Amino acid sequence: MKRIKAKDIFALLVAFWCVAIFAFSAQSGDESSVSSDGVVYMICRLIAPDLSGLDEAARAEYMSTLTFIVRKAAHFTLYFILAVLSMLNLRRRDGFERTFAAFAAVWGFCIFYAATDEFHQLFVAGRSGEPTDVLIDSSGALTGLLFYALIEKIKLIKVKKLAL
Repeated sequence: MKRIKAKDIFALLVAFWCVAIFAFSAQSGDESSVSSDGVVYMICRLIAPDLSGLDEAARAEYMSTLTFIVRKAAHFTLYFILAVLSMLNLRRRDGFERTFAAFAAVWGFCIFYAATDEFHQLFVAGRSGEPTDVLIDSSGALTGLLFYALIEKIKLIKVKKLAL
Protein backbone atom coordinates (compact mmCIF):
# COMPACT_ATOMS: atom_id res chain seq x y z
CA MET A 1 0.00 0.00 0.00
CA LYS A 2 1.29 3.42 -0.93
CA ARG A 3 2.09 5.67 2.01
CA ILE A 4 0.68 9.21 2.00
CA LYS A 5 3.38 11.84 2.38
CA ALA A 6 3.10 15.10 4.31
CA LYS A 7 3.56 17.11 1.12
CA ASP A 8 0.57 15.32 -0.41
CA ILE A 9 -1.59 16.02 2.63
CA PHE A 10 -0.73 19.74 2.55
CA ALA A 11 -1.42 19.89 -1.19
CA LEU A 12 -4.84 18.35 -0.55
CA LEU A 13 -5.51 20.80 2.30
CA VAL A 14 -4.67 23.76 0.04
CA ALA A 15 -6.97 22.39 -2.67
CA PHE A 16 -9.74 21.78 -0.13
CA TRP A 17 -9.39 25.32 1.25
CA CYS A 18 -9.53 26.83 -2.26
CA VAL A 19 -12.71 24.85 -2.94
CA ALA A 20 -14.18 26.05 0.37
CA ILE A 21 -13.43 29.69 -0.52
CA PHE A 22 -14.97 29.15 -3.96
CA ALA A 23 -18.08 27.59 -2.37
CA PHE A 24 -18.52 30.56 -0.03
CA SER A 25 -18.21 32.90 -3.01
CA ALA A 26 -20.72 30.88 -5.01
CA GLN A 27 -23.43 31.52 -2.41
CA SER A 28 -26.02 34.02 -3.57
CA GLY A 29 -26.25 37.32 -1.76
CA ASP A 30 -29.21 36.04 0.25
CA GLU A 31 -27.44 32.80 1.24
CA SER A 32 -24.32 34.72 2.21
CA SER A 33 -26.37 37.11 4.33
CA VAL A 34 -28.02 34.24 6.17
CA SER A 35 -24.57 32.78 6.96
CA SER A 36 -23.21 36.15 8.12
CA ASP A 37 -26.33 36.91 10.13
CA GLY A 38 -26.03 33.58 11.93
CA VAL A 39 -22.50 34.43 13.03
CA VAL A 40 -23.51 37.96 14.02
CA TYR A 41 -26.40 36.74 16.17
CA MET A 42 -24.14 34.16 17.83
CA ILE A 43 -21.60 36.90 18.63
CA CYS A 44 -24.37 39.11 19.97
CA ARG A 45 -25.57 36.38 22.30
CA LEU A 46 -22.04 35.73 23.56
CA ILE A 47 -20.45 39.15 23.92
CA ALA A 48 -22.71 41.99 22.86
CA PRO A 49 -24.23 44.31 25.42
CA ASP A 50 -27.95 44.38 26.01
CA LEU A 51 -29.42 46.21 23.03
CA SER A 52 -32.91 46.58 24.49
CA GLY A 53 -32.20 50.19 25.47
CA LEU A 54 -31.55 51.17 21.86
CA ASP A 55 -34.23 52.36 19.50
CA GLU A 56 -34.86 50.39 16.30
CA ALA A 57 -32.63 52.60 14.11
CA ALA A 58 -29.68 52.43 16.53
CA ARG A 59 -30.06 48.65 16.88
CA ALA A 60 -30.14 48.25 13.08
CA GLU A 61 -27.01 50.42 12.73
CA TYR A 62 -25.23 48.38 15.41
CA MET A 63 -26.15 45.11 13.68
CA SER A 64 -25.11 46.48 10.28
CA THR A 65 -21.70 47.52 11.62
CA LEU A 66 -21.19 44.17 13.32
CA THR A 67 -22.18 42.34 10.11
CA PHE A 68 -19.65 44.38 8.14
CA ILE A 69 -16.91 43.53 10.65
CA VAL A 70 -17.78 39.82 10.60
CA ARG A 71 -17.75 39.69 6.79
CA LYS A 72 -14.37 41.45 6.52
CA ALA A 73 -12.90 39.33 9.33
CA ALA A 74 -14.03 36.24 7.42
CA HIS A 75 -12.16 37.43 4.31
CA PHE A 76 -9.04 38.11 6.37
CA THR A 77 -9.20 34.75 8.17
CA LEU A 78 -9.87 32.64 5.07
CA TYR A 79 -6.77 34.02 3.36
CA PHE A 80 -4.66 33.90 6.54
CA ILE A 81 -5.34 30.16 6.62
CA LEU A 82 -4.82 29.78 2.86
CA ALA A 83 -1.38 31.41 3.13
CA VAL A 84 -0.29 29.22 6.06
CA LEU A 85 -1.48 26.03 4.35
CA SER A 86 0.14 27.08 1.07
CA MET A 87 3.41 27.84 2.83
CA LEU A 88 3.38 24.49 4.61
CA ASN A 89 2.75 22.85 1.24
CA LEU A 90 5.34 24.78 -0.73
CA ARG A 91 8.15 24.46 1.80
CA ARG A 92 7.93 20.68 1.42
CA ARG A 93 8.54 20.88 -2.31
CA ASP A 94 11.95 20.73 -3.97
CA GLY A 95 13.33 24.06 -5.09
CA PHE A 96 11.67 26.17 -2.39
CA GLU A 97 14.18 25.93 0.40
CA ARG A 98 14.80 29.68 0.13
CA THR A 99 12.27 31.35 2.36
CA PHE A 100 11.89 34.62 0.42
CA ALA A 101 11.10 32.83 -2.84
CA ALA A 102 8.50 30.68 -1.09
CA PHE A 103 6.95 33.70 0.65
CA ALA A 104 6.74 35.65 -2.61
CA ALA A 105 5.22 32.68 -4.45
CA VAL A 106 2.60 32.06 -1.75
CA TRP A 107 1.64 35.71 -1.38
CA GLY A 108 1.40 36.07 -5.16
CA PHE A 109 -0.79 32.97 -5.31
CA CYS A 110 -3.07 34.28 -2.55
CA ILE A 111 -3.45 37.69 -4.22
CA PHE A 112 -4.19 36.02 -7.55
CA TYR A 113 -6.75 33.69 -5.97
CA ALA A 114 -8.39 36.61 -4.12
CA ALA A 115 -8.67 38.59 -7.37
CA THR A 116 -10.17 35.65 -9.26
CA ASP A 117 -12.53 35.02 -6.34
CA GLU A 118 -13.82 38.59 -6.49
CA PHE A 119 -14.15 38.30 -10.27
CA HIS A 120 -16.15 35.09 -9.76
CA GLN A 121 -18.55 36.97 -7.45
CA LEU A 122 -19.45 39.34 -10.29
CA PHE A 123 -21.40 36.44 -11.81
CA VAL A 124 -23.20 35.37 -8.61
CA ALA A 125 -26.70 36.74 -7.94
CA GLY A 126 -26.73 39.43 -5.28
CA ARG A 127 -22.93 39.54 -5.00
CA SER A 128 -20.30 41.96 -6.23
CA GLY A 129 -16.57 41.86 -6.74
CA GLU A 130 -14.89 44.37 -4.47
CA PRO A 131 -11.27 45.51 -4.93
CA THR A 132 -11.17 46.38 -1.22
CA ASP A 133 -11.89 42.72 -0.43
CA VAL A 134 -8.80 41.74 -2.44
CA LEU A 135 -6.81 44.11 -0.23
CA ILE A 136 -8.30 42.57 2.91
CA ASP A 137 -7.62 39.06 1.57
CA SER A 138 -4.02 39.90 0.68
CA SER A 139 -3.54 41.50 4.11
CA GLY A 140 -4.82 38.32 5.73
CA ALA A 141 -2.43 36.27 3.59
CA LEU A 142 0.51 38.52 4.47
CA THR A 143 -0.35 38.27 8.16
CA GLY A 144 -0.53 34.49 7.80
CA LEU A 145 2.92 34.49 6.21
CA LEU A 146 4.30 36.66 9.03
CA PHE A 147 2.73 34.28 11.55
CA TYR A 148 4.36 31.36 9.75
CA ALA A 149 7.74 33.15 9.80
CA LEU A 150 7.38 33.86 13.52
CA ILE A 151 6.66 30.22 14.29
CA GLU A 152 9.64 29.14 12.16
CA LYS A 153 11.88 31.64 13.98
CA ILE A 154 10.74 30.36 17.38
CA LYS A 155 11.42 26.77 16.28
CA LEU A 156 14.90 27.77 15.07
CA ILE A 157 15.71 29.48 18.38
CA LYS A 158 14.59 26.38 20.31
CA VAL A 159 16.77 24.13 18.13
CA LYS A 160 19.77 26.39 18.67
CA LYS A 161 19.19 26.40 22.45
CA LEU A 162 19.00 22.59 22.47
CA ALA A 163 22.26 22.40 20.53
CA LEU A 164 24.09 24.40 23.20
